[in-house]
Amino acid sequence: MPLTKANVTAASRVMLPTYVVMTAVIGLVYLLDPLGRLERVHALTAQRMLMGGQMWPWGLVFLGLSVVMLAAFRQHRRTWFVFALYGCAVAFLMWAILYAVSIFLDPATSLLAPVYPLFVVRACRASAQSLLRGER
Repeated sequence: MPLTKANVTAASRVMLPTYVVMTAVIGLVYLLDPLGRLERVHALTAQRMLMGGQMWPWGLVFLGLSVVMLAAFRQHRRTWFVFALYGCAVAFLMWAILYAVSIFLDPATSLLAPVYPLFVVRACRASAQSLLRGER
């Protein structure tokens, strides 16, 4: 079944474009680091350590996910979007783990840091399941 507005749930019509925008914005911020603010974010301590102090590789990961999702929309490919959603879930699960590690590396990191990416993991999985089942 093609990926079109007529063939997805009302929730998917809201959420699928949201994933594209979210990953694109996150990717651009991590790639470009406007005003150099990322260096001062305590919750990113583990992410910076893993990438040798650089955040732009993370930006490429999130932009890549956004591009795959956008291509899925343009080609009306459910399987492509499902692939991107599971990729997004993996990326955000890794992000949640790294936020949790940052709690121990930098005491200024909020204890709530892993919560948002874990929510995104759950949302991506729910959307992927909806697409796989052909819900509309």
